[in-house]
Amino acid sequence: MDLLSPSQQKILACLKRGDHRYLPKKAVITDKSWFALYLLGCRWAWSWEIVQECKTADYRRRIHEMNRKEYQIVSFHVGNRHGYILASEPQKKEAA
Repeated sequence: MDLLSPSQQKILACLKRGDHRYLPKKAVITDKSWFALYLLGCRWAWSWEIVQECKTADYRRRIHEMNRKEYQIVSFHVGNRHGYILASEPQKKEAA
């Protein structure tokens, strides 16, 4: 597993903070294969929260890079507001 950059670590921490919660009403998940997140709840954050807490304007690029490192971060929107869901993380390998 590749190590995360400091910006990516901040984004991951922002998405992981707090408990699982339901998505806002009328949320539309970009990737329809994650439909179960509507029912189960998930860890998510609005894009403006990520910008304010992580102090990075290139969060979209960092999220794209994380998706290439076996993280599954899915976007959603409610009207004009956008957010991101931490759908899954890479499995940690156990030490032998």
